[in-house]
Amino acid sequence: MLVGAVFILGGAVGFGLGYVSRPGNPSTPTTGASQNPVTVPDVSGLTVKAATSSLSDVGLRVEVEQEHGSAQTGTVIRQAPAAGTAVDPGTAAQIVVSVGPN
Repeated sequence: MLVGAVFILGGAVGFGLGYVSRPGNPSTPTTGASQNPVTVPDVSGLTVKAATSSLSDVGLRVEVEQEHGSAQTGTVIRQAPAAGTAVDPGTAAQIVVSVGPN
């Protein structure tokens, strides 16, 4: 079973698997420049603003969730991927921010 996202760009169809198929042409591997991995910074305990800035600075997209907790309101209580993980630029980094006690 083949699973992949389909992207249509200017008449080319990409399957998210490193191949491009154009109408009338066989599939061929793409030869785009590979991206160097980036290391996810540790943003635990930072404010949401500081954490977002740190993650964005290394090229990650930031997704923010809120959760009740004992940490100071507005500070990061969890993150994924974990600090120190090598990921591709543009990867989504999720941070969970405290909204204070329940």
